[in-house]
This record gives sequence, structure tokens and C-alpha cells, in this order.
Amino acid sequence: MMGSAGLKEEDAESLYAKADACFSSKNYSEAFALAQRAADQGHAAACNLVGLCYANGFGVEKSLPHAKVLFERAAKGRFPRGIRNFALTVMDESCGPPDYATAAKLLNEADEAGDSRAPGILARLYLEGRGVEKDLTKAVDLLKRGVDRGDKVALFDCSKCYRDGVAVEKDLQKALSLAKLSREKGYEPAGHLAVEIEAEIQGKPLAKASASEPQEPASVNAKPHRKQSMLLAVALAFFFGPLGVFYVSWKRALLLLLLFIVGVSLIPKNGFVVLLLWLVVPILSIILLGVGKRQPPPASN
Repeated sequence: MMGSAGLKEEDAESLYAKADACFSSKNYSEAFALAQRAADQGHAAACNLVGLCYANGFGVEKSLPHAKVLFERAAKGRFPRGIRNFALTVMDESCGPPDYATAAKLLNEADEAGDSRAPGILARLYLEGRGVEKDLTKAVDLLKRGVDRGDKVALFDCSKCYRDGVAVEKDLQKALSLAKLSREKGYEPAGHLAVEIEAEIQGKPLAKASASEPQEPASVNAKPHRKQSMLLAVALAFFFGPLGVFYVSWKRALLLLLLFIVGVSLIPKNGFVVLLLWLVVPILSIILLGVGKRQPPPASN
């Protein structure tokens, strides 16, 4: 009986190793099939891997409720990442009413088990006072632990604390160092945070933007001065209108007018009033100057 049990555990471990390799190489269908077989034998890490597949739709139809069940099995098997992922599903509204208090307890367990991301996630609960009493000092201590474990999100959040002086003495150089390290680890929002901190160090004004909504360049929304635009529109309109009548035939004058209208209509951000002037003034100028009259044919010998 002991030998049979040992063989069964070896089989599960071997299946999980193959599943993990397939998952790393993005062969998700094979990874799911192998991990499912190991999970059926009670392998905690395999349960977590199957949960990841369900959570992300890797090799199987996406289903967060199924993922939650697998993560719970992994958590009961004391697998650190499984405990953390189960905590995340407990807070996910798509899996039911969020239970932040239970999530905090689970994250604390995952932290004690050495999970790299658990301290940073738990820190956010302390920062916001969700499921636990708000405690900024405790949050920063947790973030520092996440930084020590190399969590890129904890690096980002800790950088913001040093930038803003949250439960620590404000230190822009320290904040910049953490933001750059987070960016190097692939956390994209850290790139904009680093730019903000560098600008503050250099004394340059820079509006802060959220991580998910980068600031647009000012030129995107910039509009030309309306008075100058209207003066330019009137000048060009009267120039093109009479010029077409006096120096070319009426047909060419109309063609020149059409090309002018098409050209100026392609210039963005001029406003309705300016566009109206560009359209109406040339027509009025040509009508007033008698564009409908043909020029006399040249004299013949």
C-alpha cells in the first residue's frame, strides 16, 4: 500500500513537471490536459495551474468560477501561489460578493508561506482599509517585503509612497530608483511614473496621469487662435476668388476654387465658423465679380 501511494505521488509530480514545461512554452492545451490529470490526484501545484488555465482561457474555455474552485483546492494543499490566487478570486466581483476580510487572511497566509506577490496585494488592502483597518505604516512595511522578493507591482507602489511621502520620508531619488526597477521588470505603468519623478527632481511642471490613462500630448487638443484663423481664411478666400476670375477662364476658376475648398477642409481643429468662411467667402467673391461671364475669345487674324 505504501509503495502504491508513493508511485501515485511520483506520477502526479511527473505530470505536473511536464504540464509546467508546456505552460512555459505556451502549449496551453497540452499543459491543461497534463495538469488536470495531476490535479485529479490531488497535486496542489497542478490544481493552481489548472486554475490559471481556467482564469485566462488557456487551453480551455475561460471560467472564473471553475478557476476559483481549483485555486481553493490548491490553497487547501498549502501551495503559496494557490493561496494568493484564491484570495484574488475571493475579491473578484465576477466570482460573487467580494470578501476582503477573508482575502486578507489568505494573503497573510501566502505571505508567511513566502509568496512573492502576496505582500504587495495585502499592502493595497491596508492602504485602502478594505477587509482590514487602514494602516499606512503596515502597508509600507508589506511593500518593502514585496520589493525584497522582487515583485514589480510592489516596486511600483513603494515608489509612489516614497514620491508622495506616505508613511515614509519623501525621497525622490529612492522613488525613481524603485520605479525604474519596476519598469525593467516589465511593469509598463512604472515608465510613466519614472518620467513624473524625473520631472519633479528637475523642477519641471508635469501633470500627473494615472497608470491606466497616460497623459496625451498637448498638441493633440491644441486649437489655433480663432481670430488669426478667420483673418487668414478671409485673406485666402478673397485672394483665390478674384485671382481665378481675372487671370484664368471661369472653368479653371471653379476648378481652382474646388481644389482650394478641399485643401482647407483637410486642415484640422479650425472650428465650424472658420470652415464656413472658407466655404462661403470664395463663392460670394466669385459671384460678385461675375464668374458666370465667359471671357471673350482671343482676336483672330
